[in-house]
Amino acid sequence: MAGISVPLEEGFEIADERPDPLTHATRESDAERLRRCLGALDFRAQRFITRTFFEGLRYEELAQEETVPLGTVKTVIRRGLMKLRTEWESGETD
Repeated sequence: MAGISVPLEEGFEIADERPDPLTHATRESDAERLRRCLGALDFRAQRFITRTFFEGLRYEELAQEETVPLGTVKTVIRRGLMKLRTEWESGETD
């Protein structure tokens, strides 16, 4: 018994790849919240976290550019991320 062959393109619409308004609003809200949380960090932690996570710099590269030991970069980022997490979680009840 032969089945009916239908090309996959027929009968399917391509989903709109743009985020829906709720998703867009949530992303914008999260971005603003992240900016506020980053603002609670000391300048050095802000700079190190921003350079590594948003600009894509590796820890080793950051240490060279800042002329500080690699261990210092790791410590500043770790402590900054811990404080960032605390700030983020404290804002969940707002």
